[in-house]
Amino acid sequence: MLIRLAVVASCTALLLGPPNIKVEAVTNPATAPVKGAVFMITGRHHVSAEAITVTGRAEGIVAGKRLTRNLTLTPAGSAGVYGVTRQWDAGQPWVLVFTVTALAHGSDGVAEAAVRIAADGHVQGIDYPMGTLASGYPWPRRLAENEIDAALTAMLAMRQ
Repeated sequence: MLIRLAVVASCTALLLGPPNIKVEAVTNPATAPVKGAVFMITGRHHVSAEAITVTGRAEGIVAGKRLTRNLTLTPAGSAGVYGVTRQWDAGQPWVLVFTVTALAHGSDGVAEAAVRIAADGHVQGIDYPMGTLASGYPWPRRLAENEIDAALTAMLAMRQ
């Protein structure tokens, strides 16, 4: 019975699909949909931005200490689209973590993106962590703290 329920749950998840997130660097903050934005974030679930939350945080190491800062996301006028202005210190590497949560879908209702920003301010990359459901189907997942630590450590090592 439990196996049947797990299969039905996996099939239902596959049919409905996961939430998704897209992060785009803004080339000209002066002309961005949100004035001064350096990134635009789009969160969706089932092609809609209804019943989701989109959040962001900056993870860094400042003066040798690990630091987390919540980021303010500014609505861009379209549902599920937000602009992010620079809210982290220059001269330090940062990992920005953006999260879309579809509240009604529990732990399977999360998609994250990680933006690696080097100490010189350049974007090193944008990652979308993926896992798999019990059925083996790829599915977005939360970023693990050790992944953030590893990214920060690697960027600090490149700086020296």
